[in-house]
Amino acid sequence: MHSLRNRCIASAAIAFLHLRGADASESSTLSDLYMETVGSIVSGSLNIPTPKQPKMCDHDGPCLTMVGLGGLQHVRALALTAWRAGVPGSVLEAGVWKGGVGIYVAAMLRAYPELAGERKIILADSFQPIPKS
Repeated sequence: MHSLRNRCIASAAIAFLHLRGADASESSTLSDLYMETVGSIVSGSLNIPTPKQPKMCDHDGPCLTMVGLGGLQHVRALALTAWRAGVPGSVLEAGVWKGGVGIYVAAMLRAYPELAGERKIILADSFQPIPKS
């Protein structure tokens, strides 16, 4: 399992490095590969399960987000749709837990610079439970 995870991380790094020098036809494919790998890492899909990890993820391994890989894919689809439509502004994540979605969006800003522009990522959390009403 370590071997698979290490190969995937290495593939993401190589894909990202080549991304900057790729022609337009390859750039989209490499960006997508990079984002799939980052999503797998952030969601914990590539990590080895540990018995002491609290059950906050959609699997038994460690993770940096509670939304899972499917949720990250939705974030990516929504952000790319907004960016392609020319919607301006920064990206805000409210309720960050361990910051996995923020990490994922930061990777998107690097993978799709022609769409992302000069956007900023804002992460906000009260670090307290939601108050009872």
